[in-house]
Amino acid sequence: MFLPDTQSFSADITAEFARLYPAAWARQAIPADELALLAQAAMGNGNQFRRFLKRRLHGDPVAYILGHVTFAGRRFTMDRRAYVTDPETVHLVGAVRQWASPRQGPLYAAEVGVGAGALAITLLLEVPDLRITGLELDDAAAALCRENAAHHGVALDVVESDLFAAWGDRPAPDLIYGDLPWGDDTTLYGQDRDADHYHRMPPTTAFPLSGRTGAHQDLIMAVRDRGWAAHILLNCGTLPDGDIADVVAAARDMQARLLSPAATARILHLFPL
Repeated sequence: MFLPDTQSFSADITAEFARLYPAAWARQAIPADELALLAQAAMGNGNQFRRFLKRRLHGDPVAYILGHVTFAGRRFTMDRRAYVTDPETVHLVGAVRQWASPRQGPLYAAEVGVGAGALAITLLLEVPDLRITGLELDDAAAALCRENAAHHGVALDVVESDLFAAWGDRPAPDLIYGDLPWGDDTTLYGQDRDADHYHRMPPTTAFPLSGRTGAHQDLIMAVRDRGWAAHILLNCGTLPDGDIADVVAAARDMQARLLSPAATARILHLFPL
């Protein structure tokens, strides 16, 4: 809850910024819930709230301004070292949980592109028999992931690796999952996160190097090269059917099932014949 004067001071400063920066205000269109979060974080400090608003008008993601993100009801430290976790990926967590529920553990999973660790940590807290190795290309993001894992008290194995290059002698995973870079500037979740939002992320995280499903196909090739008979769950977001068909074609002799738990959540499940 806001203190009584918090609403007043935030409304006054918001009106002041709308007058000072009308073009930026119209372009950025900061929604009321974001304004409330920024005002609450400023704790009545008008100068800090002005700093927050100016950063937001410049396009800085709210999670970077606040220094945290809430995912599945838990708070995770978030800063420029990592991709800001999309709330829609909670459906990927649900798909992993559903996959694990009928199986007896221990179950070994690999999350490719673990980032700040929100998905893996949530799963470790909610699925007791799951053991996860988080693979991360960026050492800075891996460090943030370790910090979040320590804060939540989970034993998450975090490895700095390009796909499975540093997998070592770990056992072959039963499941591989991830929210890999996908799509491009035209395949967005919604108007609340435009293309510029994703271009503010670390450069390795938002969009793939080769085509809208390039990262998905690279992962499938890496799994095939290792001869692993693992199940694969990949977030496909808002990718159209044709793009998902390209991923299925890359999987060759694997079976495919497309899960659609929400309008903006498409999850591809690939599994051995």
